[in-house]
Amino acid sequence: MPKLLRALNNSAAQFVYRIPLTTIDANGIETFSSSLTGPSTWLEFDDPDTNVVRSQVVNDQFQRYYSASPSQTPQYNTLARIQAGSPNFQLGINPPGCAPEVIVEGGGSSATLGYTTGNGDNGYIYGNTCQLFPIIPNAAMTIADVQWMPMATDATCSFAAVIYQDLNDGGNVPTAPGVLLGVGSVITGITAGVLADSQFVNQPGLIANSPYWVGILINNTEAAALGDNLNTSVSFTNTFTNGPPGVAPGVSTGQADLQMYADLTTTDVYEARSYVYTWVSAYGEESPPSPYTLVNGWANGTWTIGLYNPVATDMGVNRNLAILRLYRTVVGTSGSTVYFFVADVSLGSSDPDAIAAVAADTGCLPPNTIYTDILSDAVVALTLQMPSTNYYPPPVNMQGITAMPNGMYVGFVDNQIWFSEPYYPHAWPPGTVLTTDFPIVGLGLTSGTLVACTAANPWTITGVNPTQMSMVKCAKPEPCTSRGSILSTDAGVYFISPNGLIMVNSSSTSTNTTELWITRERWAQLAPQMYTRSVALSSTYFCFGATSPPSVSPVDNSQAQTGFNIELNTDNTSFSIWPEPGGHRVGFNEMTAPYAANIQNILTDPWTSIGLMIQNGNVYYWDFTDPLPTMQPYDWTSKLYQDNTKKSYSAFKVFFTVPSGSPTPGLRNTAPTNDPSWNALTANQWLIVKIYVDVQQDGAGTGQFTLVCAREVQKSGEVLRIPDGFKTESFYVEFLGRVVVSNMQIATSVHELGNV
Repeated sequence: MPKLLRALNNSAAQFVYRIPLTTIDANGIETFSSSLTGPSTWLEFDDPDTNVVRSQVVNDQFQRYYSASPSQTPQYNTLARIQAGSPNFQLGINPPGCAPEVIVEGGGSSATLGYTTGNGDNGYIYGNTCQLFPIIPNAAMTIADVQWMPMATDATCSFAAVIYQDLNDGGNVPTAPGVLLGVGSVITGITAGVLADSQFVNQPGLIANSPYWVGILINNTEAAALGDNLNTSVSFTNTFTNGPPGVAPGVSTGQADLQMYADLTTTDVYEARSYVYTWVSAYGEESPPSPYTLVNGWANGTWTIGLYNPVATDMGVNRNLAILRLYRTVVGTSGSTVYFFVADVSLGSSDPDAIAAVAADTGCLPPNTIYTDILSDAVVALTLQMPSTNYYPPPVNMQGITAMPNGMYVGFVDNQIWFSEPYYPHAWPPGTVLTTDFPIVGLGLTSGTLVACTAANPWTITGVNPTQMSMVKCAKPEPCTSRGSILSTDAGVYFISPNGLIMVNSSSTSTNTTELWITRERWAQLAPQMYTRSVALSSTYFCFGATSPPSVSPVDNSQAQTGFNIELNTDNTSFSIWPEPGGHRVGFNEMTAPYAANIQNILTDPWTSIGLMIQNGNVYYWDFTDPLPTMQPYDWTSKLYQDNTKKSYSAFKVFFTVPSGSPTPGLRNTAPTNDPSWNALTANQWLIVKIYVDVQQDGAGTGQFTLVCAREVQKSGEVLRIPDGFKTESFYVEFLGRVVVSNMQIATSVHELGNV
């Protein structure tokens, strides 16, 4: 008899999943309790056809669990949230519905860096000095010239443009001038109010985002227009006729910023650029991209992107979104266009997991409605390409989620088989869907091969990647009558069809394992044909009918207390489903529900492989380790025995052992043979033996059998008499008992019985 494990929190639940207490040590090694009765967290679901799978992600810090059933959308949750009683999230992330807004301003094939206008005041640049100001080009450029505004006319004034590399080569903040990079042409003569210009004959190339120092070397002291009042320029003395030094000497800082600037030629082009963005959850799950926005502009322009937040329910109720991830295109030399990562922007969620995800993303920007993109194509092209182009959520009505090898998950909708991206349970690309010709009833798995049990022929599916799966259709139609009857084993996937118990192996061969000894008509009488629930229990295919799922109205309990079991082992030391000569006599056993109540479900605890039963708002389990179990009474009927001549049997003996924990017999039942008390075993009885014979005396033999003897047995091997008054060639025996019977002996007399 099954034992009570726990009462359901939801008395209407028809499926449960146990999560044992887990601990993680200082080395990150996870351990869990292997005891079914140990501390555990229980998930409960209303639909008996629910599937729950655990994350296959390596070192999944969130320990996520995924579920799907016919009556709910696919869902998932983290262990911490499950233990806290927090609701599930919907599995998968829909793509953003709005395209980003994009505005591009400025840019071009030339650029100007420095102080192009004056502030209205005048300053001085002293003779035989070199005055420099810092610039930081935002793209790869070449410098064409340096211009400045004289405030006096002097025909003897000579000057030349100069450019120095920053002393801290490789940095991105100006420190001090370092190595000389180039000298412009010497210009003699200046005019007040007219820009003076010295051009570089060999234009030095500048690196994006690197600081440089640009200015002029001059022979005379001259008045010049001021550019601003920040005084960020530097200067050093140097005889003009000697030319600029190869390395800048010690400089004087805090010099006035003159109206002086550099003209540069950029390598940027006028391009078509597309932007998209995705949502990223607190657990690193990324959505497909939004609709794109395509805008033309200069690559070195300022691209301003308007950002959108997701709907409120996707930030903590339906999904736990944490980050907006922006991508843009970079056109390759081959003409192909790829989206590259640009930036992460926090969505400002208040969920603790989302806050932690933003904190862990060191480059994530604070929440904002705009992002200004000034990154060059060369920089962006070195970032990661967008991986989630086809990471769509599973269909809302997908069911039967099953974990497969190589990190894949699989589910089905109608006649469609859906696969997730390996190790991405939230991503279900529509392009990898396979279809069968008839509706799918359920899925099973054997030796890495997926078996789709349908309303007609089974299918097998193999492969190591969703894009490379192959299908084989079993030749013979074997309709699956119930999803709950599907049992996955290493030998094959078993399920109930109207023809018998079917097994499909990894070689795509289907076998009716019962057709040689149970006819189709008899199978329909012996085995429940709908709402069946099966598990592998102690080497048997253990199956009960159950109450109908919530989708069936009105409720159908017609099969909820009948069941059967068939031995699955086929080695020579155990029973086989085949009635082989010389042994293996027990193959098929009918069962009635324990506790005489409707069964809601039969399932297996994956952490212990122990069979569970849901009945009357409780969870029960079969404990094969109990040395003193409570045995469930059985009703066993022998085969039909036939002698060569009619005999009058008068005595019998039964040999048996009494299991531990069996009750002590009370007063022996001595009621007449036709008394109703012989129809059921009472709580304090060990064994009732009933003998049926064909009592026709005229030789006609109608095959109709009559109960001629009913006896209660209280001692192994005791002699019990059979009432006389009949002769028969044919008889069979029925045992109602809770003891383990080894054999029965029957004879025409007590004397003969002693010689058996």
